[in-house]
Amino acid sequence: MTSGDPRPAYVLDAGGRYALLVAVGAHGAASGLPLRPNARADADALASVLREGPTPYHVRRLSDGADAEARPTRAQIQIEVERLAAVAGPEDLLLVYFSGHAVAAADEVFLMPADGRREHPAESGISLRGLRAALAQAPGAARLVVIDASDGAASPTDETLVGGDLASRVGTPVAGTSVLAAIDGAGAGHGGFTAASRRP
Repeated sequence: MTSGDPRPAYVLDAGGRYALLVAVGAHGAASGLPLRPNARADADALASVLREGPTPYHVRRLSDGADAEARPTRAQIQIEVERLAAVAGPEDLLLVYFSGHAVAAADEVFLMPADGRREHPAESGISLRGLRAALAQAPGAARLVVIDASDGAASPTDETLVGGDLASRVGTPVAGTSVLAAIDGAGAGHGGFTAASRRP
């Protein structure tokens, strides 16, 4: 992760819950990645669940169509992850949720930001290993990363998922941060994780 502005963008409280929700539904024309039209709806739905629960989260969202400081570019995602780690105390819970595309390359998984390119994931993507390491800068806090993504294939289906080759790389514990991965395309227009979170 690169250095950014570490100033907190969250309201602080002891034993708090903090969530960074990233939704990437569209990429540049040269990205080699298809649209993921439900990404923003997934993040909106999860934000409602987190804010309305018995123990509400402080939520920060990055999504398509937002202003420059809330767009899910590689640089802005890195800045927001560092901010999230900076606010956490030993009794806090941190959640990073990503809805979009993920690409496996060189024994690593890369989350594709709005300015990501499928053919150059290491140079343009967000390394899952690097994301976990950045969150590890919040010692003692519970940390969870949720990937609600497809593998960035040209025609995603219910079988195009963070699974198989990708899953074998996602599942390795790093820096004490748990990772959950969900199937793309399930649940009435929502990704698998978001659909499950909305069930009664």
